[in-house]
Amino acid sequence: MTDESRIVLRPQAHRSVYPMQMSPVRNRSSGMPRTPSVVMTTSPSSPPATGLFCSSIRHLGTLSWAMHPVPPARAPRLVALATLARQHGIESLPPASIGREEGPLKNVLAADFSKAPPYIQAELPEWIYSLLEAQYDDTKELYASMLEGAPLDLRVNLLKASREEVLQELAANGVEAYPTPFSPDGVRLPTKPGLTQWPIYKEGKVDVQDEGSQLIARLLTPRRREMICDFCAGAGGKTLAIGALMRSTGSLYAFDVNEKRLAGLTPRMRRAGLSNVHPIAIRSERDERIRRLQGKFDRVLIDAPCTGTGTFRRNPDLKWRLAPSELDRINKIQKDVLAWSTEAASTRVESPTAMSSSLSKTVGYCSAYSWNRLRMVFATAARPSSALYCSGVIQKWG
Repeated sequence: MTDESRIVLRPQAHRSVYPMQMSPVRNRSSGMPRTPSVVMTTSPSSPPATGLFCSSIRHLGTLSWAMHPVPPARAPRLVALATLARQHGIESLPPASIGREEGPLKNVLAADFSKAPPYIQAELPEWIYSLLEAQYDDTKELYASMLEGAPLDLRVNLLKASREEVLQELAANGVEAYPTPFSPDGVRLPTKPGLTQWPIYKEGKVDVQDEGSQLIARLLTPRRREMICDFCAGAGGKTLAIGALMRSTGSLYAFDVNEKRLAGLTPRMRRAGLSNVHPIAIRSERDERIRRLQGKFDRVLIDAPCTGTGTFRRNPDLKWRLAPSELDRINKIQKDVLAWSTEAASTRVESPTAMSSSLSKTVGYCSAYSWNRLRMVFATAARPSSALYCSGVIQKWG
């Protein structure tokens, strides 16, 4: 990365209460931190090395095809040069930085990708491309979205602030932010600043959460004083959203098999001002602590373990690491978890097979094109109605 692509700003005497992310610069002689600097790059959302890596991984399919028979792992310098030249043009690269790679670089840039197989043009492994083509009719738009970086979405904690108040506070401090197009609780930032140092974050007015996850909490339609279960709670992002919609009343149980991830929920719920959340680490879906509560929940949210394909925009390397065998393994776990959900609520469905066979009648699908995640979630709400009610959301990936 050349000096022209970096602008170093020294801290001013007067600082906003919403600073950019800052990193200490070490003194080479002593190793101690000296005056910190803020580095702004040509990619406003990522530092140079991270942005370059993500861009090369996102376009690994066409890079591999253009470099054949040399695998990219054997020529990392050429991969970096080709990625920069694609972004800024080969004329922006100093001749000294190109060196002996000039010939191979020009060959890569001259490749005619219209002759490449469709899955190469889509920058995807062939098996993932085939599954997507069979499932969706808008794949062209989907593939284009996966080549972009994901924005940073915040969820406003309705117990402490409104979205309008948060947007006004951010604007008053010079922070660019917009309302999310679908979630009524979301705020979108085009950059990724040092959020944990912001007053509105420390005060619990906002938390980081993709718009897709915010919509999932809304689809559950939680009500005050209900008994609700977030079965695969993870770090508790949707648990916090549900708790806020319940206005911190009733009982909200957060179960997960990963005790370490679940432990992070306690300080987050305190910051959010929630007192109705009960985090419980379990061994499996058949844990005895769950059995005691079976048939008592008004609503059960199951955000089942998944392959992570909904995060391709944020984690582009995942599409090259994922294997069909992992998909089969995750599908089995999902079936086991969904089977348990039919017993958790007060009205039961006899088997997962019966549930699956009736999906066309009982599941409502909402396609929300905010390009955050691809997620299918079953929100099981058995009371006060006498029949099992399922609502699902599919949101395109990000």
